[in-house]
Amino acid sequence: LRALERAAGKNHFGVLVLIDDLDLARKPDLILKELLALSKANWGRKSAGFVVGSTRALEAKSELAIGMSLRPFDEHDSREFVDKALGKGPPKMGEECLQSLISDTGGNPLLLKTVCRVIYDKLRDNEKVITKGHYLGYLPLVMSALSREWFGRMYQGTPPAERQILQLLARDESGMHVSDIAKRLGKSLGPVTALTGRLMDRGQIVRLDRGKYRVFSKIYARYVNQRS
Repeated sequence: LRALERAAGKNHFGVLVLIDDLDLARKPDLILKELLALSKANWGRKSAGFVVGSTRALEAKSELAIGMSLRPFDEHDSREFVDKALGKGPPKMGEECLQSLISDTGGNPLLLKTVCRVIYDKLRDNEKVITKGHYLGYLPLVMSALSREWFGRMYQGTPPAERQILQLLARDESGMHVSDIAKRLGKSLGPVTALTGRLMDRGQIVRLDRGKYRVFSKIYARYVNQRS
């Protein structure tokens, strides 16, 4: 931090350190705690701050910290994202294709962006409309790209006990209650509840209701089913 402040010199207001994907660190909660302690110790003495990004929620118990959660894209957000990316076109995205992408990505912005990128890169120059047929036809390429860039690392890094729960949830798009998961696995409710909470912390599942969860997107559920 001292080195960064020296580099900023007197011609700059201060230093802002951006840390993305903190949850991929070995001990993200401890790192965040140390950053908060450092900020508090330097408050009023150093012009430095931190912006931390994470897939899962992190507890920042400090009067100096402000937390903000990004919600999933709704239909309006998804349509706006696609329209801005394509501009005046051609090509433009067909309504049926857009609805399929919204449904399959679960509103995850990074997932939507990745799927759209793969489809767009494979389009022929004379294509005027991106159809659902394009999406389905390029789906193997989409899954390959996601496996390489994201899903593979996430799935392989999931402990076997959590993976069992993930595999059950991947087979049911409507989601499952923790009690039903425990019965299906023949395990006690307490440990299953704890493991399910860890899966949610990893960003692999989302809570639908009290005690009820599903995989965060249909595309990731497809990936998990292919490996079950």
